[in-house]
Amino acid sequence: MKTAITVLLGLASVAAAVVALSAADPVVAPSPDDLITELSWKAVGYEHMAMTLWPKPVGPTVEQLIKIGKPATRSLLAALSDPGRAVAAHLVLCTIWFPGELASSEEPLYRGSEVVGLRYHLRGLVWTVPASGEPVVDRGSVAEALDKWCHHVPKAFRSQSCRRAG
Repeated sequence: MKTAITVLLGLASVAAAVVALSAADPVVAPSPDDLITELSWKAVGYEHMAMTLWPKPVGPTVEQLIKIGKPATRSLLAALSDPGRAVAAHLVLCTIWFPGELASSEEPLYRGSEVVGLRYHLRGLVWTVPASGEPVVDRGSVAEALDKWCHHVPKAFRSQSCRRAG
């Protein structure tokens, strides 16, 4: 009998702990603005398709932004003006607004007969991945891509960046 009471008291303690945990503050998902600060070139991956590499957004931050979906658009549009985040933000926007349509063009860059890098074009944004060194986004194409996004997304999803773009 004493063992049964001990077991019951133990179960009651576990039940009380579960109730206390469920009553605690719920886990708050990060906002798109918080997630945007984590975007970088590390969120840009490439998938080998036939004879080319196709860019795609990668990583847990990207997955969360894609899960948030269209409500993340304002934050992603604002991130386009940051060269370190522009390509990742653009890829996430493309994934959200044009699912399954991340086809890009890849252009090899040569010095003599040696390939020294690759240039990518995707829905108005252009960036270069040199054989050595950091990738570089074409700043002129950032303005073009932002303008295209601002005309594509409904007004409810536009950011302050759209007002400056045109």
